[in-house]
Amino acid sequence: PQVRDRLIALFKALGERYNSHPYFEGIGMIESAMGQPLESISSVQADVFYENMIQVNQKMRLFFPNTMTIQEVNYPRPILNSLVTQLRDMGATLSGPDTFQDEKGLNFKATQYDPNQGVYNYYSDYSGMMAMAPTVMRKNYENTRNDGTGYEPTVAEILVFARDTLKANYIFWSRIPNYYDKVLEVLNWAEQRSDPAGGLSSICPTAYTSCTN
Repeated sequence: PQVRDRLIALFKALGERYNSHPYFEGIGMIESAMGQPLESISSVQADVFYENMIQVNQKMRLFFPNTMTIQEVNYPRPILNSLVTQLRDMGATLSGPDTFQDEKGLNFKATQYDPNQGVYNYYSDYSGMMAMAPTVMRKNYENTRNDGTGYEPTVAEILVFARDTLKANYIFWSRIPNYYDKVLEVLNWAEQRSDPAGGLSSICPTAYTSCTN
């Protein structure tokens, strides 16, 4: 609770200063996956971790009522339905730490034996209801899978996947040497330049009372 409360206090101070600032587009938190803790934690501790994550997101919405608040979500799959639905209902933005178009766990389709679908499915499920803002990191430029068993996609392929499959309203492109010039080249194509939204979805999410250009 101490870490949660200090984080909430930080977002409160940031909100007082930056909410509605014309050059401040959004603020968020890193991925939902916990990684590998040095000491094992119980299922109860894991549940409390995600309860705290939701509480912090709720406070972010309170402190940034006119600014996009973002939560990166990837794993664990069993909690995604509850987590993403709560984020949608509070008006948060769905993001992710990576854009791997061939990553099985992220694309997983629910079955009768495993109803826990991968997070990418929620982008299309909740498109138009909440803002979508996938992130492109170094590994995403290098391979379509996290373990490197895919292939090196073109920047245009990444854009098409984020735009058409993830229904992106925003894309966060990491400025990686050897790749960023290619990003700028693609973003300057006529298809992107002729559209104020850069070819991405410009639909105002229903979670918002209004949107501004």
